[in-house]
Amino acid sequence: MSLHSICFRVDADEQIGMGHFVRCLSLAKQAQKKGALISFLMGKTNQKVLDILTAQNIQINQLSDVFDLTPKSNLGPIVITDIFNNFTYQRKQKLLHYMVELSQQFRKFIYFDDAGKSALRRDLKNLQSDLVFTPYVGETGGEHIFAGPDYFILDDKYENIPSRQVKESACRILISCGGSDPKEISQKILVGLNNILDYKLEILIICGGGFSIDNKKKIASLSSKSPHNCKILNAPDNLSKHMLWCDLAIGTSGLTKYELAATGTPFLMISIDAIHDEINKPFAAQNTAIDLGISTDFPTFEITNKARSILSNVTQRQAMADAGQALVDGRGCDRVLNLMETLCETQ
Repeated sequence: MSLHSICFRVDADEQIGMGHFVRCLSLAKQAQKKGALISFLMGKTNQKVLDILTAQNIQINQLSDVFDLTPKSNLGPIVITDIFNNFTYQRKQKLLHYMVELSQQFRKFIYFDDAGKSALRRDLKNLQSDLVFTPYVGETGGEHIFAGPDYFILDDKYENIPSRQVKESACRILISCGGSDPKEISQKILVGLNNILDYKLEILIICGGGFSIDNKKKIASLSSKSPHNCKILNAPDNLSKHMLWCDLAIGTSGLTKYELAATGTPFLMISIDAIHDEINKPFAAQNTAIDLGISTDFPTFEITNKARSILSNVTQRQAMADAGQALVDGRGCDRVLNLMETLCETQ
């Protein structure tokens, strides 16, 4: 059996975010180049996602609920499941049951797991899976389980990025707090940066598609009163060029920290809760980022002091850039596809 037909089971909208979808799409585009017929099976989606898939000539099948089983007309040899997100994890027992049911519908079952205490493979020991990927720092592999950033999948815009040489003089800052920023951490970062008066900064604030209207208004107000040059960018399709533009990124991070590492972007990292904090600590230990911890556990002036310190230390910024690009080489997609091809050839 070759990679002639692959179904991706993933969800994406303003609340869930786009990270898991982008990962699946990147893998799907590379599989298409190898001649695979691709379809996406989605329980939650939006018009932006549908337009992207249509433009890529990918079949879309929508479910009425995230835990609906696959219609028989959409069954194929291989399914790749990437549905561990904040929405489904709040319904953990239903998610576990759904994963088992889904695995029984396909001949080959592959899934992307989460990290740390959020990882579900420990609760899915009886699940008959063929490949499991947990592409995060600090995770360990096992039989059919492939762990670590070697398997982290990036959009093709992150391919062939040259080794980063940081600038001596640094003043450009990117603020990125995910697709929805539910804790309104973008505001806290901007307040901290507005207290830096000995630098004239250029600040780019990313507002994801799920940002509330109130959050956007407060960000706009802080930007208009800032002593720095501030620009707000709403829901860009890709952050790679903005990462390469900036001297320092500050924000919260799910999957984005791996993109920042691949671009060699120094990162001041903030966790939205204890779960993310647990996952972020092994990443920061690789010297790719400085971890401020959970947003509610430190005062705003910590952002002020840490940002000023990093901007003034070219040696530290270069070390962070080098460590990031050594950690994430952008070849994760090839490694995953090679393992899938080997699986199909040998079974």
